[in-house]
Amino acid sequence: MTYVIMKVMRLLSSLKHDESERGIFHLGRALVKNGHTSIIVSSADESNDLVRRLKRDGNHYHQVHMNKKIVAVIAASFSTTAFD
Repeated sequence: MTYVIMKVMRLLSSLKHDESERGIFHLGRALVKNGHTSIIVSSADESNDLVRRLKRDGNHYHQVHMNKKIVAVIAASFSTTAFD
């Protein structure tokens, strides 16, 4: 059986304490647990509670100041060019 190692990067405009936090946390934990690389890019400060938990579980975190519009532009560019 061939096992593929993935590098998954998620761009998030912010890390807020809401329902999406649970999904971000659990997906990152599952990726790392299964030997994949989880990279999270967000504008949240390194002192953010979720950032500390993500890093504790082995996720790679990079702080980049961005707003929702920038994330939407990046996502749109991937959806039109990445799989052509």
